Amino acid sequence: MDREKIEAAVRMILEGIGEDPDREGLRLTPTRVASMYEEIFAGLGQDPTELLQAQFSEEHEECTKRSSPDSGRIPPNFSRRSSPRSTRR
Repeated sequence: MDREKIEAAVRMILEGIGEDPDREGLRLTPTRVASMYEEIFAGLGQDPTELLQAQFSEEHEECTKRSSPDSGRIPPNFSRRSSPRSTRR
């Protein structure tokens, strides 16, 4: 992955929409976006058949679901109550 190209592209997008990519709130945005793309596309070079081979050591006839205690919860900063628009009707 070419981080420099991604960062340059994000800077160009910011400039293209009339933003200043060097202002305080946007200065690190190209780097953050490049890091996000690295994480999202990290598996592009991997063989999915190797990753998707399920291995089970126990015999079960019923379905099971494993989840974390927070699965399905919306983080507080995304809830409707914390949104400034939620007070408008």
